[in-house]
Amino acid sequence: MRLRVPPQGTLTIQDIVEYLRSTGALNIKYDANLDGVVDKAADADTVGGHAPGTAAGDVLVLNTAGQVPLTNLPLIPASQLSFGFAWEKIAEIDTSTNSVDLTGLTGDTDKVYLLVIAATNSNTTGSGYLYLKFNGDYSGTNYAFNYFYDAAGTTGTNSQAFGGTTNRGFLAIGGIPANGVVLINCLIYAAGLTAGTTTYVPVIATTTQPTIPSLNVVAGGWIKSAEITSITISTASALNIGWNILLFKTKL
Repeated sequence: MRLRVPPQGTLTIQDIVEYLRSTGALNIKYDANLDGVVDKAADADTVGGHAPGTAAGDVLVLNTAGQVPLTNLPLIPASQLSFGFAWEKIAEIDTSTNSVDLTGLTGDTDKVYLLVIAATNSNTTGSGYLYLKFNGDYSGTNYAFNYFYDAAGTTGTNSQAFGGTTNRGFLAIGGIPANGVVLINCLIYAAGLTAGTTTYVPVIATTTQPTIPSLNVVAGGWIKSAEITSITISTASALNIGWNILLFKTKL
């Protein structure tokens, strides 16, 4: 049985066939295996209707049948598609030590870091903070934070301001209960923001403790004295911590 597609305005089925044939021919020029991914950056630059400067690995917009990319639709930059395209994992550490150093960083170039921490505490009586230090800086006057928590309906706060002489020499990003587990998501603007003559590295972190359950939210920062090249994640030596730490940098 053969189906006849009636003309749509001035567009006939033959017009559609010819268009798809020509589109497919152009498509081969920059996506030889028709997998929807640009093979060579130079090829993409020569195709009419697409933005120049696209790179190999950019993903193409597919037509409604999910088959041939149409030449009148734009290429989508890889950074706009999903987490995997927007972020690049640069470190993953599994350890049971109470202090972990992430080194070899280039914060001014990377600009933004996403730190994901899954931690367990096997100490049945001890609880404590989890905290960050940048570039090995232990000066309490350079760290400030405002910490809010809600543990099964019990709320509380903790804070310190920049310059305090009795400040702790770290940025608290969460807490972990005795015999508990936590998941922390921490966003770090490593490039820094300048106010007056001082540059600050803003940090925001959220912590969930499913065993209680509870939620901690921290907003804070570090007075930036130099490009961030290392981040130290640590906790009290009395705790028995097991970490899974993931560090991502933005690709935007």
